[in-house]
Amino acid sequence: MTPGETPERDDAVHGLVPKLAERLPMADRISSEMLELADDIGKEGEAEDRLLDGIRRAVSEQPSAVGDRVDLTAIIALEPDFDPTAFRTIARETFLKVREARSTRREQEDDGLMTAVLERKIDDEIFSDAAARHSYVFSGLEVAEATIVSATVEEGREKLTVRFVATAERIEVDELAGRIVSDDGSPHRFTEVWRFERDPAADGSATDARHTASVGPDNWLFAHRGWVVTDVQSTD
Repeated sequence: MTPGETPERDDAVHGLVPKLAERLPMADRISSEMLELADDIGKEGEAEDRLLDGIRRAVSEQPSAVGDRVDLTAIIALEPDFDPTAFRTIARETFLKVREARSTRREQEDDGLMTAVLERKIDDEIFSDAAARHSYVFSGLEVAEATIVSATVEEGREKLTVRFVATAERIEVDELAGRIVSDDGSPHRFTEVWRFERDPAADGSATDARHTASVGPDNWLFAHRGWVVTDVQSTD
């Protein structure tokens, strides 16, 4: 049901129509249109309810954000309000934006998501691809699973390792020759392990505010609260 609509209001529309029909010119056509509108509102409400039910089911059916035998005690001792599901949301967005930066050669897209050393490495790969007119595209990239597989605190810094299981069709393109060098042909499943780190004493609010307010490629949907990637490993 659309926001602001209730069954009582829908009934009120049907009850109002006969009264209007007695008083207004062209009342028959108007009353007919109003009844059709009331029915459409009811159908839209049913569709919205089904969508929300689907979202709730998808959330409830997700695998756990934390792997078996992973102990978060040290993390929670340092950050009592730590929420592994919220962290997984940050990790997933980071993964997608870094991979998208490489595919689209928009180096701004990975700004603030990795350590300076790792960001420079990815950006150098992007600049090298652009100079060579070579593209590596992750078409239809989706994250199937993102699971915390280790958690430690070292020298006051929180460290989490996340295993990503993703699907994509990987395509390599030689732009100078105008040909596809390689193509998986269809999306396939692959696994990568990413290490995230955060200094809980650092204030990342200004960075979060800048990125969440941006409308460019460096936009974030979520505040990342200082979490950055320190290492990426493929297990394939």
